[in-house]
Amino acid sequence: PTLHNNEKVLVWNLFYEPQNDDIIVFDAGQSYYVKRIVAKEEDRITYNTENEGLYVNNIYIEKITIEEYETIYRSISNVINNEQTNSHFDFIVPKDKVLVLGDNRGNSNDSRDFGFIDEYDILGYVALRIYPFGKFGKVR
Repeated sequence: PTLHNNEKVLVWNLFYEPQNDDIIVFDAGQSYYVKRIVAKEEDRITYNTENEGLYVNNIYIEKITIEEYETIYRSISNVINNEQTNSHFDFIVPKDKVLVLGDNRGNSNDSRDFGFIDEYDILGYVALRIYPFGKFGKVR
């Protein structure tokens, strides 16, 4: 994991535009989550059923189950139009949506559990770790 419980971070949102690989904080309703963006609008998502691979713009990201993939797909299936999809297993991320995964993938609630998130739920990106002081600095 990149961040641990009780670490303090500085979150920046002034003029923020989501980018792949950013670590963000977003509002999940009753709590806030810190996750990494792996796909944003206009990115192509592909799922290979043979190796259970999730791909973003033809780059392998993660092995996920078909059930996890279905959760991701269902979260936006009502907003995908014919121009955004070649098939159920190959589509373009819709406008104002991002796909997030936790860095501690084996123990993380993320888009595999709740699907895509809306950009307007993003509070900002993690600019610095400020505590503990021994780990002060940029987070990657």
